[in-house]
Parts: sequence; structure tokens; C-alpha cells
Amino acid sequence: MESGVNILSQFSENKNFEVVYAEDVDKLDLLMFDGGVDISPNMYDEAKQYHVYSNPDRDSREIELFKKFFSSATLYAGICRGCQFLNVILGGSLYQDIYLSTHIQ
Repeated sequence: MESGVNILSQFSENKNFEVVYAEDVDKLDLLMFDGGVDISPNMYDEAKQYHVYSNPDRDSREIELFKKFFSSATLYAGICRGCQFLNVILGGSLYQDIYLSTHIQ
């Protein structure tokens, strides 16, 4: 069995973001975006309205990573924040605070 190409994206507490890109995009089977802080509201054309804890630097780097691989036949997946990121980058929107935005109790 052949092993996959690894892409390491790591965001540390000191806000240094490192991305190691795959050398051969054609060998990439899956690009996974993981969990973390909120997506910056400006990514979906909204002003910050509630207690949103976002990291615009991370958003920018993940956008860069997504665009690098978007043109290839890569599969994408997301976990928690990663699902929200893929939704927004592909044209969707989010509730900044679902409870306050929808009046759900």
C-alpha cells in the first residue's frame, strides 16, 4: 500500500502559522481542515456583531492553502471549524451566534 502525501498545517499558541505544502499536488487524496476558533465574519461579508473569537491570520493562510489545491481534483473535508470554513470559502454564510441570531432558547 502506498502512503499518502502529508500536508502539515499547524497553528501554535504564539500565533506562528506554518504550512508545509505537498510537492506533488496530483498525489494528494484529501485536504482536511480541522477545528479551532470562529471564522472571521468578514470572510462572509458581515461585521462582527457578537463575541466572535477568530484569527484572521489563520483564515488567510487557510484560504491560501485552499486556493493552492482547489484547481486539482482534490477531495476536501472539514471537522467543526473546518466544515464552517469550507461552507464560507465556497460561498455560504454563517450565524455568528446561533442562539442570539435565531432567538433559540
